[in-house]
Amino acid sequence: MHFSTRELREVHAKLAADKDVQEFYSRFPRNTWWARENMDFSSDLIQRAGTTEELVREMQRTHLFGINSQGENRRLAVDWMVAKYREEGLDILALPKNVEESQVSYDDNCVSYGDRRLSIDFFRSLSAAWKIRSLIQKNRSPMRVVELGAGLGHLARLLRIMKVARSQVILDLPETLIFSYSFLMLNFPDASALFITSDSDAKSARIDDYDFVFVPSCFAHSVDFEGAELFVNTASLGEMRNETIRYWMKFVQEDLPVKHLFVQNRFLNIIDPEQYAWRWNENQSSVRFDAT
Repeated sequence: MHFSTRELREVHAKLAADKDVQEFYSRFPRNTWWARENMDFSSDLIQRAGTTEELVREMQRTHLFGINSQGENRRLAVDWMVAKYREEGLDILALPKNVEESQVSYDDNCVSYGDRRLSIDFFRSLSAAWKIRSLIQKNRSPMRVVELGAGLGHLARLLRIMKVARSQVILDLPETLIFSYSFLMLNFPDASALFITSDSDAKSARIDDYDFVFVPSCFAHSVDFEGAELFVNTASLGEMRNETIRYWMKFVQEDLPVKHLFVQNRFLNIIDPEQYAWRWNENQSSVRFDAT
């Protein structure tokens, strides 16, 4: 049985009131955008949404977890991406029919392309899933995946649909997990799921017993990741402060037992000193890799 919106509000309130949770995010704070209007909007939407469908739809109407484009621009962009990815060897029309944009995604972000539902943002997740399958998974069985910063859960959804992942642990900000939980449970209503809400929950969790485990990132060090095979991070490390980036790179290298790493973030942030001087403190995600 999955959480209702009322129960998700209770989870959100419990985590917001937990002093240990707040202490962690004081030491490793959200970046300027996520600590300000993005966090405020997310928290407000969690409080006022009537259904999980509304949670997902209203979030995708913003710029936080999707690319919004009206009218003909959407069609032109999707046409261009279909052709461009085909040049790179990824032909969306050659993939199984269920590899398409989610039916619960915001309609105004989507277009019909033949018998498929596509969106601009869909291709970023598809590209990452395709690269993971072709470069890492290859002909092996579906893997146990740990993803940091899954956003709304688009990549996690495709990894499951494309049989890249057999189980997935998602580490994220507490408020963001409310949205990825809602999105993934709407897409996979029969999937088993666990939402961690305390350090004791994290210590006792057997992640292999579930299809999805949602872990507030403050509890990551208490989870037993034995059996995890792949760590994934896309479009997330580049949105963190440098001390937080260093924390997660150390965590991946020293504490996770994974065999494979897939990270896809911008190489450098564009910094306008007049407007975005704070970006100097959020610019190390692509230069934190060493020989191991």
